[in-house]
Amino acid sequence: MKKFDRRIRGERGAALAAVVGLMAVSVMLTAVVASSVITATGVTSSVRAGVQSQAAAEAGIATARLGLVSGTCTARTGRYASAAGATPEFLATIWVPSGSGWTRGCPTGTATQVRILSSGYAAAEGVDGVSGRDQTNIELVLSALAQPTAAPAPTPTTPPVTIVASGPAIYAYNSTGFGGSGKLISLDGSTPSVLVKTGDVTCSGGSSGQADWVIDSGAFAVSGSCNITGTVWVDKGLSVSGGTAIGGSAVAASINVSGSSKINGSAWSAGDIVLSGGGTEIGVNATAGGNLTVGGSAKVKKNTWVQLHTSLDWGSNIGGNATSRTLSVPAYSSGLVTGTVTQTNPNSPGPSPYAQPPRPVVADWIDFGYATSDWVGFTEVVLSGNCDYTKLTAAVASLSGNKGVLDARNCTNAIEVSSYQKLALTNDLAIIANRFNLGGSGGFTTSTDRRLWLIVPDTTPGKTPTCAANQSFAVGGGFTFDSKLDVMIYSPCRVDIGSSTVITGQIFSGQASVAGGSTVNFTAVGLPGWNLTTGLSTTTPVTPADPSPAPTETYTESDRTVVSSRIVTESN
Repeated sequence: MKKFDRRIRGERGAALAAVVGLMAVSVMLTAVVASSVITATGVTSSVRAGVQSQAAAEAGIATARLGLVSGTCTARTGRYASAAGATPEFLATIWVPSGSGWTRGCPTGTATQVRILSSGYAAAEGVDGVSGRDQTNIELVLSALAQPTAAPAPTPTTPPVTIVASGPAIYAYNSTGFGGSGKLISLDGSTPSVLVKTGDVTCSGGSSGQADWVIDSGAFAVSGSCNITGTVWVDKGLSVSGGTAIGGSAVAASINVSGSSKINGSAWSAGDIVLSGGGTEIGVNATAGGNLTVGGSAKVKKNTWVQLHTSLDWGSNIGGNATSRTLSVPAYSSGLVTGTVTQTNPNSPGPSPYAQPPRPVVADWIDFGYATSDWVGFTEVVLSGNCDYTKLTAAVASLSGNKGVLDARNCTNAIEVSSYQKLALTNDLAIIANRFNLGGSGGFTTSTDRRLWLIVPDTTPGKTPTCAANQSFAVGGGFTFDSKLDVMIYSPCRVDIGSSTVITGQIFSGQASVAGGSTVNFTAVGLPGWNLTTGLSTTTPVTPADPSPAPTETYTESDRTVVSSRIVTESN
């Protein structure tokens, strides 16, 4: 028994060592487990902090971009932060290029890149010293957008100088001395025009021919043996008397027709129309903005349209309908209006249904001087001193059949072709001189169709003719122009065409007179660089149409694209 006890006591030490070892192992296992738990908690909190801080940084990026688009960058000084008390927090700033780097600031326009730096902060930071992801910094670089630009504007170009066959048969700026009993004839079927820019005009000679007349700012008196077969436009009053006739229509401020005279077409007056005397008539319709008086057996063959009052006398007649505010006829008369009478009293009848013929344009005066560049394709010959017929023929011969310009402005005498002298042209020719004195059975001849310009230059700008003391132009009776020559006569002075002269072409002058027996066979010739119908230059610089018009769209902040996006160590 004692022996057994001794054995037990001897084994107690061994058991204690085993227990101690087991406890040591347990402690170690517990430490390992505890360490693992702590490490896992730190990692988990770090991941959570990273998610929160990155989400906050991205929110800062979005907020800053919205600020750029909405235009609040300057007001916010390029700084955007999360709302006070909000979690997680962010702070975003905006940067613009500066040299090789960046500087804080807001962009002006879209021409440069933009950088947004946003720092996000986790609401719950990592634990156990795991704080590496408590803050995330994101850099976003946005693209530059150069505004679209249009192609360079086309450069205006000056058209080459050309000679446009244009203008009326006769243009006279001033009516002083205007007249003559010459004849106007069209060669191409068009109706020649006589245009008088300023002043009153009296036509009482034997003028005739198919021509329209425009008196742009004066009155017109037609009488005697002046017969106008075209249409007449008169700025002021028109008077037709002495048994003469206007073959076309008449448009004027007021119209008075008497003494068996006639307007074969229609008549339009802004004011009154007065017809008097047997045989006096308007061949078609009459429109008056004022009153119409038809007296003494006068007639309107068709309809009348009168804004105020119509008065008819014994023996007078309106062959169609009569429309007027009021109308009066003699007592006990009948049949003075063949058609229907319409009175609109107390109102006027309104606009006339009878349309006026379009009025030709009376251009402003054209100041035409001399420049060699105007005469493209012409050879210049300069004359001076005594420019007699011998010198003229030598100058023409020197052109050797080419088109030519004789600059005779420095001649001491007038250009004279007379005493049966005949200057033969072999091509188109322009003579520029201060004085022309053509007469004495002289003439210009040619064997084929050519053009001839006889020009007294006007070098004083101002759209009014300036005739200098040493300038004049006259064509005497008996002078001849070959029928194959188309002639342009230009002069700021008075142009006198003598008796029995026949000219094919046109006249553009300060004043004009075509004597009895003379004929202007109208054909347009024109002047270099000008349209004589409109009075406009044909060499005005022209800007061609832009084939690539300016873009209608422009870039804005919302159009920027992302160049790069990355997480950086730099923070706000």
